[in-house]
Amino acid sequence: MQRSAFLAGGAAVAAVRPRALRAQTISVADLVDRFPGIIGIYCRTLTPAPPLVEVRSHEIFPAASIIKLAIMLTVYRAYERHTATPEEYVTLLPGDITEGAPILGDAHSGQRWPIGVLVNAMIRYSDNIASNALISHFGFKAINATIHSAGMTGTLLARHFAGEVPPGRRNLNVTTPHDIGVLLYQIERGAHEGIPTVASPASCRAMVQTMLGQEYREMIPAGVKRHVPIANKTGELDNVRSDAAIVDPLSESPYILVLLSRDLDYPGLAYGEIAEFAQRIDTAMRRMPIR
Repeated sequence: MQRSAFLAGGAAVAAVRPRALRAQTISVADLVDRFPGIIGIYCRTLTPAPPLVEVRSHEIFPAASIIKLAIMLTVYRAYERHTATPEEYVTLLPGDITEGAPILGDAHSGQRWPIGVLVNAMIRYSDNIASNALISHFGFKAINATIHSAGMTGTLLARHFAGEVPPGRRNLNVTTPHDIGVLLYQIERGAHEGIPTVASPASCRAMVQTMLGQEYREMIPAGVKRHVPIANKTGELDNVRSDAAIVDPLSESPYILVLLSRDLDYPGLAYGEIAEFAQRIDTAMRRMPIR
């Protein structure tokens, strides 16, 4: 698919179909064995073929900030129902204020911010105050209903975000590699093929564009050596480093790659380890024969 067609949307997008890759698997067993923690992986194309990589894909992992993708989807669905607009202002509550807010770090309760600004800050900069404001505004019930309706059976949003999370509450927000992979697959399929999936084609394209502005590129993007667009969302906790991406969403053959981790011995080294997984998988993807 041409990049201009993606941006234009509508019929130009709907007319393009992804090239079909032959069903096969990619070996990452050696990388899994020496990973300094627990790694979960899910990788697939837009074709109906089985996933190309699945490692602990249905196991529960701390969601960290990757669950912010589900908050974004909730917002865009509200836009479609006309129960919210990007220009609508949200008032920050005392419980929304926390650390880990590179955009709203100087904000205080009582301030008002447009929803569209909050979504961009949440996804592109993983701003926790922006995320908390959206959780407070839309509510846990609505966000978890969105998660359930998207087929994410192992995912739950149960707490606000915080700079430092007490051990007893650290893993209340959970997900699986499969769930995040399915969510990204549906978003990219809606954008790529111009069909309704978890949201309208226009909403799916807008969500991909937001993710393309992601500022944190140390994991999957660092491993994909080619100069291609990558729409990703990262997540971090004390012993967690994770990344989930649509690789080359503006092309004819995008693919989904989710790498979640937990129980890391040396979290600082995980960036390079996850990038190595991405490099191995991307290299194999480029070599796959096309039907």
